[in-house]
Amino acid sequence: MTAQDATKARKNAKARREKRKTDPGESVAVRSDRGGATVSPGPRGTLIERLVRYWRGVWAETKRVSWPGKPELIAGTITSVVVLMVFASWLGGIDYILRKLFG
Repeated sequence: MTAQDATKARKNAKARREKRKTDPGESVAVRSDRGGATVSPGPRGTLIERLVRYWRGVWAETKRVSWPGKPELIAGTITSVVVLMVFASWLGGIDYILRKLFG
């Protein structure tokens, strides 16, 4: 590690500590000095605050999802039904053969 890399690492660590102090709403994992298991502090905020924060995150993530259009949805449905029919026929055939052999 060069001196320049060490300086960058110290600055990044300092920035993370400062962010942790200014943003108490987020739960942060704490790394042990021995490199063992991590310890996560308990949840922060009341139950209502945590639920609101959770659902806001869910809503924001839902907006980022790339939803399929109608043609992709139809193609995916047809593919799923065909694959399901093939496997059902295969399983039915195996069942028929085993019933004839052992029935």
